[in-house]
Amino acid sequence: MLSIEELACLDLHAWLGTQQAVAEQLVSSQSRICRIAKRSCHRLNELGLTLTSRSHPVIADDQGLLAQLRTIHQALRFHQQRGLRLQATTWLRHLALEPVPCNWVVNPAPLHGSNNCASLALLEERVIDAAPITGPEAVADEHPQLCFMTLSRKPLQILVHRQHCLARDKGLTIGDIADNSTLTHSSFINPGCRRILERMDAAMIASGGRPCRRLESAAARLYGNAMTCLLKPELVALDFETPYTSADVVAVHHDWSTHPALRALLTLLRERLSLLRKRIPSLDLPS
Repeated sequence: MLSIEELACLDLHAWLGTQQAVAEQLVSSQSRICRIAKRSCHRLNELGLTLTSRSHPVIADDQGLLAQLRTIHQALRFHQQRGLRLQATTWLRHLALEPVPCNWVVNPAPLHGSNNCASLALLEERVIDAAPITGPEAVADEHPQLCFMTLSRKPLQILVHRQHCLARDKGLTIGDIADNSTLTHSSFINPGCRRILERMDAAMIASGGRPCRRLESAAARLYGNAMTCLLKPELVALDFETPYTSADVVAVHHDWSTHPALRALLTLLRERLSLLRKRIPSLDLPS
């Protein structure tokens, strides 16, 4: 079987992406991590498990052996207080988790809403311990393995560059927006939310607005929220209310949802989000 160190090396490499990142987290040398990784793969092969990809956490495991090992090792992480493994989407990572508490491991790259599915897959496989994520609405809590705890809600907004011709106008209509801007891609919005908002775009055009023919920086619009504007101050929200909201939630396994470490995570995120209320009056923080 794999030791705790070997499985930690394997999972962290699959999650963080490089052996250098693993070495930093395990306070080790890259050459040692490389040796451990090779030994881990050899032992997995002896057990009949085959890596589907060196950089992906999913391993062919028809017998469920690796899943059992990850379950045991996650329990050890919690009981030995080794620190949480977290994968957070953009604004929760940068506006609520930083500075990161000592011994917690957080995804090194800024992840956007489009990675929610990847975060939940890592959580289901117990590679990570919690996933603070954002979606177009509260995530359904009927998941067989996971539960979702709501942190905040906020309106979705139509955003444009500060130099956009509509940026300072008041009382805008759907037609005004459709005539003077074109929807562009936003990495801050996940695919499910984007489909909702593209239907809203279609409604704009159907109401009499005409899509702008030229796609220039000043003519582009995207969707986001007040947190998007904090991270990208060159953007402003148009004076127009959409009927949609986004929800920030923390996803965890049912069997660890009451553990003190995860309760500490919830407390920290809620405290830091409450501080943002001074800058985001529309931020709703459920009790």
